[in-house]
Amino acid sequence: MPIAAPPFPGATARLHGQDVIVSISAPPFPAFTSGAENNIGADIRRQGGLLLLITHAIDPSEIRTPKQMRGVLTGDRTVGGWVRLQ
Repeated sequence: MPIAAPPFPGATARLHGQDVIVSISAPPFPAFTSGAENNIGADIRRQGGLLLLITHAIDPSEIRTPKQMRGVLTGDRTVGGWVRLQ
């Protein structure tokens, strides 16, 4: 998996209520929103950011086995990098 040089170029993260919002300034990527319930938001604050992976997987929640995950992480259509919390 190609990893972008830390931090992920043009990306910023912020916490809003029970959500984490990651914005990327480089087209064609929009803002991504995900739930940050329970301790997830606190963990993001404590670490000062999060690891963002962008993949070709249509529904990442359908990845259920290590073999499926390996295929996504080693594929040439997945990029990732550290996103600092604003």
